[in-house]
Amino acid sequence: MSRRTRPAVNPATSHSVITTKAQGCGWSLATSPADEDGTTEMILTRDAWRIIVAFRTGKACAAVVQYPGQSRPTSVLAIGRLRRYLRGDREQMSAFRRG
Repeated sequence: MSRRTRPAVNPATSHSVITTKAQGCGWSLATSPADEDGTTEMILTRDAWRIIVAFRTGKACAAVVQYPGQSRPTSVLAIGRLRRYLRGDREQMSAFRRG
């Protein structure tokens, strides 16, 4: 009996999964072309919120949040918390801003 190998990264951080979740929760998407090192960016926008996610080889490697009323992103977002920020509940987003 062979053992099934586990993926090296969290499959919930793949480009396609994040795209699907974001579109399902009302985020608009924009992507940038790849840099020399193969990194691409996805910019998610909803209401006055903005999340910029960097991808390398199709997997999220970094994310930052721009809160409403700010001119540029200021908070680094842990990749594991990205799914919580993509939810559709706008009141919950306000709670993230306060705390």
